[in-house]
Amino acid sequence: KPSLIIDYYQTLEEASNTVQSRKYENLYDDIIVLKNEKYYGIVPINLLLEVITKRAIKIAKDSNPLTGFPGNWAIQRYIERNIKLGSLLEIAYIDINYFKPYNDLYGFEKGDHVIYTMGKILYEINQVFPLYLIGHIGGDDFIIITPPGQSKIVCQQLITKFEEYLPYFHGEDFIKGYYISINRKEEEEKFPLLSLSCAIVSNESRKITSFAHLASIASEVKAEAKKIARLNKKSIIFEDRRND
Repeated sequence: KPSLIIDYYQTLEEASNTVQSRKYENLYDDIIVLKNEKYYGIVPINLLLEVITKRAIKIAKDSNPLTGFPGNWAIQRYIERNIKLGSLLEIAYIDINYFKPYNDLYGFEKGDHVIYTMGKILYEINQVFPLYLIGHIGGDDFIIITPPGQSKIVCQQLITKFEEYLPYFHGEDFIKGYYISINRKEEEEKFPLLSLSCAIVSNESRKITSFAHLASIASEVKAEAKKIARLNKKSIIFEDRRND
């Protein structure tokens, strides 16, 4: 009986877990691949390990140094794969409102602490509501991918926990409820305390054909979420309710 059998549709990560669990006496056995429960071919173990190592290095380079979450490459790969498999997903794009003027006033060290805290909160939430993926697109932009019906709950938890840190983020300005910094026109402006915009897109009620298609839809939803957040001067969750 072959010591290592892997399905054609498994990911490299899943294959890696199978390989790591093999017995010592099967350390150098080649891998039998099945497709639709029929023999498909053989993969030499050294070739698989080489590809897995290269993939791990690429993921490590792509990961954000502050949060450790995967970046654009891993996010795109995950979404593309699940679209092809027909998986139902909810994708929430999250960013911090007025983060640039905050950085300009309080300094990059405080800004990095805000980003790190976001990562810490998302990690803690993931222990309670296991998510499909947490990604860090860059700067103050995050993404979470959940099963249908779960992203709004996660975003509500995130906003609640994030707002608990506002006194630490803003110091004395928290009491005033605003801070004064420089806007894009290089003029002084009064800004509300930090808040979150959460823009949710799902392929449950509409067909999403690719990552590029998702990005196109998400850009509109994110813009609407940011607009509402600015009008209300507080955190907002905005769901794309359009369907095919």
